[in-house]
Amino acid sequence: MTFLLLLVVKNAFAGQIPNEQVWGKLLIVQDEAKAVGPHQGLSSVVCNEMRALIMQGRWAPSSRLPSEAELCKQFNVSRPVVRQALAALREEGLVSSRRGSGSFVRPGVAPVISEPQVQFPPLTSIADLDSFLNFREGIEGEAAAVAARRHTEQQLAELRDAAARLGKGAPLPEGDYDFHRAVASASGNPFYLNSLESLRVHIMFGLGISWTFGVGQGNFQRLVQDHHAAIVEAIASRDADAARDAMRRHLQWARTKLMTGQVGE
Repeated sequence: MTFLLLLVVKNAFAGQIPNEQVWGKLLIVQDEAKAVGPHQGLSSVVCNEMRALIMQGRWAPSSRLPSEAELCKQFNVSRPVVRQALAALREEGLVSSRRGSGSFVRPGVAPVISEPQVQFPPLTSIADLDSFLNFREGIEGEAAAVAARRHTEQQLAELRDAAARLGKGAPLPEGDYDFHRAVASASGNPFYLNSLESLRVHIMFGLGISWTFGVGQGNFQRLVQDHHAAIVEAIASRDADAARDAMRRHLQWARTKLMTGQVGE
């Protein structure tokens, strides 16, 4: 019931429910939660979260969902809640289950692309860029620490894959961004992920400059890959402090490189 009440309050703050209707909505939700019981109430919340992951493309068509144990950990709920949520998604035609293999997003499900919900000011000066890079150290350092504590095995596999893809196929700045986004995704916290997606233009601006000048220096790509590998291993080891430090060191190094042109170690 608490989760349902929070959803109504969130919608109220977002302006989706007029203030004069908020308390009436809260009372209706409270009565409904009492009627259906705690598992049914929680399962509808978890079902909504899972549906959002599918429609946002974070759980891609034909991909395997995390195991029940990993879903319990990710959403902090019991197995009965997860099973009810999966059953609802099956009824909606979004997922299918295979005996002994788990649950999968159905192939025909088309993600809905939406604009990020956070807006940041543009970068108009060197001072802005320096402040932005300093801001990234705090946000992404904490995202890495949370990822170390909360990542699922599937998220870790996706992070390793993003690190391995750097320099193979996609442009280097794009691959670099994909790695940092994968760290935010591995945190399991949608606010970190939405922030990185909202900052994509800003991040790509800085990465474009860094890689444009860095590719002419033979060890630049190797150093970036070494930094990424250190971040991945700290997250895989579930060492939050080491993950935070590795990410912050990487971004501080990138900031120095961008501001001074010195690569260093």
